[in-house]
Amino acid sequence: MKKLLMIIILILLILFLIISIVRPDADTSKDANTEGNQPTISITGRATLAPPSTVTEDAKINPGENLCPQISKEFVTKVTGITIEKASALNGPQINACDYYLADDKNAPYIAIVVNKNLNFEKHKQIAVKNKLTVKTDERILGNHYIAWADKETRISNINLYIDENSFLRIDKNVERAIDNEGMIKLAGALSTRL
Repeated sequence: MKKLLMIIILILLILFLIISIVRPDADTSKDANTEGNQPTISITGRATLAPPSTVTEDAKINPGENLCPQISKEFVTKVTGITIEKASALNGPQINACDYYLADDKNAPYIAIVVNKNLNFEKHKQIAVKNKLTVKTDERILGNHYIAWADKETRISNINLYIDENSFLRIDKNVERAIDNEGMIKLAGALSTRL
């Protein structure tokens, strides 16, 4: 369990480092939703604005494209009941991610929706089991998926939705207070209908 926790912390630290390096150059401090655009941050630190989204809440998610315009902060707010103040994208060769912040502050709690590319879904599931997480499914979530439960099934670590053999959509959070277990399941259920 300690190894898993250390691995998760290391991954989060690496992501925070990448984000903190990229953000000053990208000027993502403003919420681009005011004009319907979402910032796209590349690993090189260059920011671009995505075209205004015509995506509806029922549209299929394209895992190869920026998630923020496809999964709006309003959609996440509606599904979870948690007010999302800001959405921020991080896109690169291994992931497409959108972080949904509960406050307009870079240190605020956030919900992460991440497409992991080039990672085998079944192997990742086996790693969760090996790290003593309880792996279960939930009837409210469609398709091939698993919920990784920690601490004797009292806390959801993350939820993974199958896209294909070597990619999956992960729902995660940076701190426990960002979203509770029920909120994560509701969000996963809503997103599973769009994959």
